[in-house]
Amino acid sequence: MADNGDLDYIRLPSFFKHFSEARSMEELRLPPEWVRIHGGDLSFQCKLRDNRIVHGDFLTFMLVDVGKFQVERYNPGTRCPPHSDIESEFMVN
Repeated sequence: MADNGDLDYIRLPSFFKHFSEARSMEELRLPPEWVRIHGGDLSFQCKLRDNRIVHGDFLTFMLVDVGKFQVERYNPGTRCPPHSDIESEFMVN
């Protein structure tokens, strides 16, 4: 059983996105409601620096520090993270 310190991770601001190559720029924008509530300290432009994202991926974004997100990628077919992502850290800043 986890101790109460692990609940802090659950409370970190997060959101999800479904990636489509056709609408990538529009779909990967931070949700306006999320920015209104949690985005006061973010820089004007955040960039996703990874080339492993493919059409159809389901992405979860969790704010772990000012301007830094932990991003988890899920395969839409298996609904699980690709094995290669489990072995590496996937961050946005």
